[in-house]
Amino acid sequence: MTTAPARFAGSLALLASLTFAGGSAQAHPHVWIDATVGIAVTAGAEARSVAVTWMFDEMYSTVAVFGLDTDGDGVTSSAELELLIGESMVSLQEWNYFLDVRQDGARLKTGKAVDAVASLEDGRLVYRYTVPLAAPADLNAAPLVVRAFDPSFYIDVSFPEDASVALGAAPAACSARITEPPPMQETMLGEAALLDNDFAPGSEGLGGQYAQKVTVACGQP
Repeated sequence: MTTAPARFAGSLALLASLTFAGGSAQAHPHVWIDATVGIAVTAGAEARSVAVTWMFDEMYSTVAVFGLDTDGDGVTSSAELELLIGESMVSLQEWNYFLDVRQDGARLKTGKAVDAVASLEDGRLVYRYTVPLAAPADLNAAPLVVRAFDPSFYIDVSFPEDASVALGAAPAACSARITEPPPMQETMLGEAALLDNDFAPGSEGLGGQYAQKVTVACGQP
């Protein structure tokens, strides 16, 4: 089984080799992402898609965009980043783009990401893309729970403290909240370094245990 990091992008493999050479192979994670999500909710309280923004840490960003300024103007443009995000979306599709969307405990099927675009902002690589739900989710029936995580925890996907969740045209009765995970157990990180090959698409892994939750409710307590 190929792990998520190996399939994520070629530059991520390079970053991993640099980390291992530095003697930190047992440390998790290796890549940090500040994430935000927006849920496209209709006036009838149906969730249709999840819009995702990822802002990578500066170290990974530097490695990922190295050599992509093909015109040599000193600026890595969105056009020059098209190949990178295209390859990333192909690799991430098997992993459902590190998204877990549930209602009443059941994982909802999602489609292929659309409107994917990359940019370089203040020295950090930014991905934006939208993942459609295979079928609308009626939020009048039950809340929607969205998590973003890499099962191996090689990549830490987190919502910043000031993160907000856009809800499209949702009625006033709908609201979103972000719930923090339980405290991190340091011993689990060492164990994760030995278990990387055990994580597969759709699994919880270590990342699922420590993932934040975005809960969108429409009138439910």
